[in-house]
Amino acid sequence: YQEIENLEGVLSGRRAEKLQVSTDGQLLIVQQERTDFLRLIETNTHEFADSITIPVPQNKDMDIYDNMLYICSSGGFLYKYDLNNRSLVD
Repeated sequence: YQEIENLEGVLSGRRAEKLQVSTDGQLLIVQQERTDFLRLIETNTHEFADSITIPVPQNKDMDIYDNMLYICSSGGFLYKYDLNNRSLVD
């Protein structure tokens, strides 16, 4: 494998646990291990775009449907994040 880009500093010293790509392909969402952080990276520039902090830590799973990011936490909560407006909904 060949390293495409070094995203040093984006993941705050933690390993990536899960990845998702937005429906339009513009954003890569990176879930960090054992944290409540998600990082959004623009796929065309590889630049850090945004950071999401989930109110209840320890993300367990995430999925994207129609540019909405659904995140399930270890506390049993489900969050919906609008990728277009970059805001937590519900």
